[in-house]
Amino acid sequence: MNARLTGKDAACFEELLRQNGGSVSDLLRAALREYYRNRLPAKLGAKQLLQGFVAAGEGPQDLALEYKRYLSEELADKLNTEYRVHETHALYTGAAKEKP
Repeated sequence: MNARLTGKDAACFEELLRQNGGSVSDLLRAALREYYRNRLPAKLGAKQLLQGFVAAGEGPQDLALEYKRYLSEELADKLNTEYRVHETHALYTGAAKEKP
């Protein structure tokens, strides 16, 4: 990479080299990284990403605690049969026996 710096830009660059004691390449890499960080849009955290979704729907106040009961009731109505959502199946807990 070739760059021509003159006047105040050259003086600033020389001063930064003296202060940091690194090489020209080190200073250019650091400057590029800082410039890149400052130009990118800020990354959103999980809370900010979910802000429009959490508590945005309608439903019973205790849905998070009683979801299995509500799911069982809805499935029973939909399938016209008794249906119960069980706790985690043994297959997923490692309790199921493997076939020989």
